[in-house]
Parts: sequence; structure tokens; C-alpha cells
Amino acid sequence: MEHLEQRVNEYDSNIRRVAEQEDYQKSRESTCCYRGLDVLSAMTLVCELGDIRRFDHPKRLVAYAGCQLWKRSSGGHERKFHISKTGNRFIERQ
Repeated sequence: MEHLEQRVNEYDSNIRRVAEQEDYQKSRESTCCYRGLDVLSAMTLVCELGDIRRFDHPKRLVAYAGCQLWKRSSGGHERKFHISKTGNRFIERQ
């Protein structure tokens, strides 16, 4: 278990080192400004999304990330604001 924890810590430090590179710095800083997102979560989003200019509307970006809200009702039962399970599974887990 200690060996696995050491490996995870090594991966985390490598990701943090890459996050400091000029290519990722601006994207990481702008993503980390959101409450609850640290460097590792920000780097996951930055790497999985790529260039966000490829999304012509924010709704398409949210759908790709699997974070769109759904409202469902059936037989008198109503469920509001449920996050869908579709989209990029790596982003959804963040």
C-alpha cells in the first residue's frame, strides 16, 4: 500500500510540474479560480476539453462534459435538476 501511495504522489507531483509550464499556466489559473477545483482537477479539465473554442455554444461544452441538468416527470413524480450521466466520463468524475 505504501508503494502505491508513493506512486500516486509521484504522479501528482508530475502533474503539478506540468501545470506550471507556460502552455498550461493560463488555462490552469483560470480554471482553479472556481471554488472546489484544485490543480489536479483543473488539469483534468484542461487536458480533456482541449481547446474550448471548438464548442460554438456553452451548452455544447456542458453537454460534452456531462454536466447538463435534466428535469424528468412521470406519473406524478417529478425529479428536477438531475445531472445527466452522459458525456466525458473523466470530466464527470471531477
